[in-house]
Amino acid sequence: MHHPAAAMVVNTGVPELDREAAQSGKPYIYGGTGNGPVFIERTADIKQAVEDIIVSRTFDYGIVSAAEQYVVVDSLIAAEVKAEMLKNGAYFMNGEEEKQLIDLLNLEHGNADTEIMGRPATELARRAGFTVPENTSVLVSQQKYISDRNPFAKELLCPVLAYYIENDWMHACEKCMNLLVNESHGHTLVIHSRDEEVIRQFALKKPVGRVLVNTPATLGSMGMTTNLFPAMTLGSITAGAGITSDNVSPMNFIYIRKIGYGVRKADEYLENAKKELCPNTQTMATAGQHGDAKELLKQILEALSKEL
Repeated sequence: MHHPAAAMVVNTGVPELDREAAQSGKPYIYGGTGNGPVFIERTADIKQAVEDIIVSRTFDYGIVSAAEQYVVVDSLIAAEVKAEMLKNGAYFMNGEEEKQLIDLLNLEHGNADTEIMGRPATELARRAGFTVPENTSVLVSQQKYISDRNPFAKELLCPVLAYYIENDWMHACEKCMNLLVNESHGHTLVIHSRDEEVIRQFALKKPVGRVLVNTPATLGSMGMTTNLFPAMTLGSITAGAGITSDNVSPMNFIYIRKIGYGVRKADEYLENAKKELCPNTQTMATAGQHGDAKELLKQILEALSKEL
């Protein structure tokens, strides 16, 4: 990273190298870990939403970072969602089976064992020591709370889902925010809904680099089912801390020189600004005519404070 020939650093999901990359003095893009939430709101097309989630989580058996890991469901439709998930091969584990899976994945002591990442759900169950139907697509753990000690909070990279039920979209909003800042570093959020206002609120308030709507997270994040740039790396980290929230493309590796032509005169702009900002103020005219920028700024601020 410190080599003179290196012009930029791109770190794809290795947080241990963050500090070194940041201290390299080079432009730095971090493509973080995912394991993000998906919310199924009460107006959603439930059948399509569940199909999207299952096809996304089972694509490459959960290896893609953008894949859904937490399913947050509106309580009004929770029974329908669960029934649809069962139809699509979801297996809801009991407490003992969850403990066996946690032991298999080594989640109590560290990150998931890389040897079993990207394995099908049936193989995970068999290795953990419990039996599931042959058509099982994902293993599901129904939960209530979020904590740093929750083994399912880590990025699993395998077809396992945590399942939460919330009373309404506002409570679901808070749950998703907690999940996003817990370990997913504001990577990807998915919402299934037909209510544009709810979608808008989710898009405005979530600390996330990317919001996907009514689409499988894995395929949508790559641009297959969306108009996002086709890419496997998202510039992430919780909103406001990353260099970009783009799907990282060749355009992120070049600088484009900007050229700005003058399109208006300075005095024209200043006169218009004075009229628009402080239409009732006449005291700025003298300062503007004599070109005293400091005095003009002072008078604008004074006038604004009086207006407010």
